[in-house]
Amino acid sequence: MTVTMAMSPRPTPEEARFIAEHPALILALAMLEHDAVERAISADPKNDETRRLALDEARAIRALRSRLAALGRPAPEAAKGPSPYA
Repeated sequence: MTVTMAMSPRPTPEEARFIAEHPALILALAMLEHDAVERAISADPKNDETRRLALDEARAIRALRSRLAALGRPAPEAAKGPSPYA
């Protein structure tokens, strides 16, 4: 079975803020990040791969948070007047 999904329109800033500020998501991401960092800390010092993967996971969680926060900010207003570089 093949599932195809059409790209949905970009969420509005209000929708993105609702998701980013939802208490359950905040708690889940915090727990996942904490677990990933703890795995990196407690890994065998000789096991670089385990530490790298755990820290990559923590970085991905932080990037998700940042991306949701960016989507929650309103778009900047267009510049008014002619460009000084034209």
